[in-house]
Amino acid sequence: MKQDITQKYVEFQLLNQQIQQAQQQMQMLSQQTMELKSLSKNLSELSSIEPGSEMYNNLGVGVNIKSTVQDLKHLLVNVGAGILVQKTPEETIKIVNKQVTELEKFVNNLEVNLHSSIAKAEQLKQEIEKEQQNKK
Repeated sequence: MKQDITQKYVEFQLLNQQIQQAQQQMQMLSQQTMELKSLSKNLSELSSIEPGSEMYNNLGVGVNIKSTVQDLKHLLVNVGAGILVQKTPEETIKIVNKQVTELEKFVNNLEVNLHSSIAKAEQLKQEIEKEQQNKK
């Protein structure tokens, strides 16, 4: 009986760790989704910018550089491994929107699994409490 409680408690602890990791992953993926949606919006607004306009470009970690827009019809898109491919803003928007859709599907699946894990953890908690009360 004591071994059964111990086993359930270990399983409960593991489930809680998995739940915390899944929640952190969901938060990170939600942030990524928001950033991609913002990128898509910014890309759609490119058509309102005139060639020759000045703008600031982020170089990273809060450093920006003033530049002049030359070509708004051709963007360089990183397709992985540092490889850049030339795409139009419309093609880039489609790529970004597809990434948003895939991320949202993944988050939904993760959420379903999270709810299942939470339910299982709650069930284990109740079983542990019941066995501890029976033990008294």
